[in-house]
Amino acid sequence: MKTPFIPEDRVRLIAIDSRYVDSPIASAIKKLGIKLFPVYPCQDTYQSINCHPDIQFHPLDEKNIIVAPNAHPRNIQGLKDLKFNIIVGKTPVGAAYPQNICYNVGRIGRYAFHDFRYTDPILIMELKKRQIKLIQVKQGYTKCSMAILNHNTFVTQDRGIYRAAISNGLEALLMSPGGIELPGHPYGFIGGATGLIGENELAITGSLKNHPDVTFLENFVNNHNIKLLALTNNPCIDIGSLIYLK
Repeated sequence: MKTPFIPEDRVRLIAIDSRYVDSPIASAIKKLGIKLFPVYPCQDTYQSINCHPDIQFHPLDEKNIIVAPNAHPRNIQGLKDLKFNIIVGKTPVGAAYPQNICYNVGRIGRYAFHDFRYTDPILIMELKKRQIKLIQVKQGYTKCSMAILNHNTFVTQDRGIYRAAISNGLEALLMSPGGIELPGHPYGFIGGATGLIGENELAITGSLKNHPDVTFLENFVNNHNIKLLALTNNPCIDIGSLIYLK
């Protein structure tokens, strides 16, 4: 893992919300020969997102991963068993926004998007140490909001993130909000429903056939030589990102 969220080869292990390990989504992932790393709940935030990988930890590189101090102990031990160097963050994941966004940074190549007023200070320090450019936006759920395609390109439903990307020379597609489920909320986010599972393959948890911008999405992805793989025919659902670990 030279760059988080952007694999250079076929993915072998993906972090997934533990509530979905017996779901059609998980079955489809396992049929691709990819193993699952179940993420157990952080009891200090609300139930709809408490098992989301992008809420409890943030990969930094192939060796290091920063983890919330109140992440579930099974998550921490599991990452240790995978030989990650665990860097414990300073900020516990809190009950509600913005206290629960401290590790949900949208990293794309040499850039990181977030509302850095609320980012864990140790994560900020680690990003700066790696000479990652920090781009301030108002959205706190930035990892959830960014479906990353490569080192310079992503899809988002957040207008502020889109504008910040364009002004920094990155390429982005802005889709309309909605069309992605998140139990307990009006809708979820495109980044939370997707993840690269290979250099040229973007997995998505379900179908976006009824989304008004699905043709724009398909064309945009195809123009970057990336295959869009729907894991199920069910409605698309935000499960806290498909984060590859190995």
